[in-house]
Amino acid sequence: MSELLYWNCFWFDWREILSFLKTTVMTRYIKISRFVLRRALYLFLLSFMNVIAFAQDKGIDVDINVKKEHSWYQQPWIWVVGGAIFILLLVALLRSGGARNKG
Repeated sequence: MSELLYWNCFWFDWREILSFLKTTVMTRYIKISRFVLRRALYLFLLSFMNVIAFAQDKGIDVDINVKKEHSWYQQPWIWVVGGAIFILLLVALLRSGGARNKG
């Protein structure tokens, strides 16, 4: 192989061809292969995440409860009483702040 590298033909030089291949063609190939490998890795990771998402799906289990039990926060009178207390506290705080500034 080494004797082929030193063999010169009249229209090209093997050393020049090898240096050209090393500097241009191989660097382009390395850049393209990195790009392709990166895209392949992204595709694999996204597919793997999709498999994980489907693995978590266990089907639909619907339980409809038609009982008339209400929680305390579902009663409208609780909201009316709570709103009235909030307004009274707000008025009391605002009036006490105004009396302090006048005196």
